Amino acid sequence: MEEIKGHIISSLPFKGLTKVSDLMEHDGPILSHFIDEKQHNYLYYWVDYDANVNRWLVWKVSDAQLYGYIKGTKSLNDLLLKQNKDFVYSVEIDSELNESNVLMIELEDLQPTYIPEEDSYYRLEIPKSYDSLFAKYEENGYVELMRESALFFKLKSTETKYSTTMGAREAGEFLTKISKSFGSYIEEDFYNLYKEVITDYNKLKKVISKFKNNLEPRVSQLSYSSFEVGLSVDIVNNLYNGKYKDWQKDILNKYKENVIDVNYSNDEELKEIAKKYTEESRKKIFSPIIDIINNKKYSLESYNQTKTFKKSFKSIDVEKKEILIPKIIQEKEDEAKKKFFHAVFELGEDDDVSKVSKSQLSTGLLFSQPLEEVDYPLDKVSSHGITLSFKETIYYKFYIDSNLYYCAEIPDLDISISSKDKDEARRAINDKIVELYLNKEEVDGDLRLRLINLIGNVQDDNYNLGGSPQLPPPKE
Repeated sequence: MEEIKGHIISSLPFKGLTKVSDLMEHDGPILSHFIDEKQHNYLYYWVDYDANVNRWLVWKVSDAQLYGYIKGTKSLNDLLLKQNKDFVYSVEIDSELNESNVLMIELEDLQPTYIPEEDSYYRLEIPKSYDSLFAKYEENGYVELMRESALFFKLKSTETKYSTTMGAREAGEFLTKISKSFGSYIEEDFYNLYKEVITDYNKLKKVISKFKNNLEPRVSQLSYSSFEVGLSVDIVNNLYNGKYKDWQKDILNKYKENVIDVNYSNDEELKEIAKKYTEESRKKIFSPIIDIINNKKYSLESYNQTKTFKKSFKSIDVEKKEILIPKIIQEKEDEAKKKFFHAVFELGEDDDVSKVSKSQLSTGLLFSQPLEEVDYPLDKVSSHGITLSFKETIYYKFYIDSNLYYCAEIPDLDISISSKDKDEARRAINDKIVELYLNKEEVDGDLRLRLINLIGNVQDDNYNLGGSPQLPPPKE
């Protein structure tokens, strides 16, 4: 066995341990989890042996650390080095379970060969014994994991009469823009990584749409005196049976490195970004960030929970901005830009809103607000001679993308369409839902179940006419 450096002690400083589970095995246990009488957690990690004894590293872990490891969001390396603040113990155990040569080792003195790899994540099936163990911890553990991986932003008002407090509108616009930028980054990063793996473009778009919906930034911590928000993404609940688990776990950190932690005053760094992304992608990812940084109503800082990353931002001048977002593109898109608005009008009780004159709308306008997207309600859909009525109103996201296409999405049904014509986009949503219903036996079980649970009544005009539903041929 290798020689190790440490402080000799008579015995391990914890007694009465009970084994919960062997987490890794190969011709015997490699990693085992024990608890003491107070339900504190201890890990035994096998690192060395000779003809007489096995050498184990032993250390205490919190519920949050253990939860993160078994859920696959923390590595064994994290638990041993990054999370552990105490000494690690080494103990040698013989075949009769007698303990000897107990050492208290400082982390910096650990043998490199005893340290798990950085990607030593738990990828096995979770033992049943942890169902009850984590039940009491599930909610708080989830939030704590989110906070540990969060990206924090701190906004301070530059208007001294308001002290450091932020206006609700500025705070809301910040959250909208950062979410929009991150969603575009998800789309770009996943597409570039997996376009050769998922060769069916429509399927690739559906997968990306589902991830954008499920990985929407979530507020895991919030302070108000100077608007401070911790934004996280779900790293516990994995889509597609965990096939993209590692990508999902790392996506927020990649966004931090490639978008937030950028030197926006360095021409060479900006030119490298310009080479890496198309002009359209740069506009979707970086324009919201530039708008945030250049907002004169507040100053901005970003950092992680441990403050190992910390960054403040200075205004980005026009020349630097145009390296990423050429002016000619901005002018062209601004000229044709379209927006949705939420508006409140005062009209007469008997007025038909569809027949109101422009002058009535102008004088009756009480309130309006631009919207990035609208939730469009559906009580029923009709297409191909079929009318589906829903048990309760469902909603689809309706928005205008950067290419000025009208887009409609129902992530729960894996439906995503776009069209240059808004009426065509709305009709296409009807068609897609009905086609999904007619072909429901060919879709996967979860999607089929979600669809069936939505539908309350089916009216088949083809059947009433003595025929059967005929779908139109696919468009070229």
